[in-house]
Amino acid sequence: MFNQLLLWATFIIPWLALIPLNKTRVKKVFPAAMYGTLILTFVFQMADRFEWWRIEENIILLTNITSFVYGLFFAGTIIILYFTHHHFWLYMIMN
Repeated sequence: MFNQLLLWATFIIPWLALIPLNKTRVKKVFPAAMYGTLILTFVFQMADRFEWWRIEENIILLTNITSFVYGLFFAGTIIILYFTHHHFWLYMIMN
């Protein structure tokens, strides 16, 4: 039960951090975050195919991809790009 709660929390809570952000600036960085998430999804699909690792438990909506990809990673990428847009050195330090 605790595992499911933790998985759902990593899926939902990061999206709540996007609410106070300026929507027009979020729209500017959204494609980059989507691209990064697509690449990570591809890596998870390859990992499943070639058995690089196994996912023991997952939320109901996702099959072989952890909730980290569409929750924490996606929202975290948007937040990092939101605050480092047009500040290359700050982005390099954050990265």
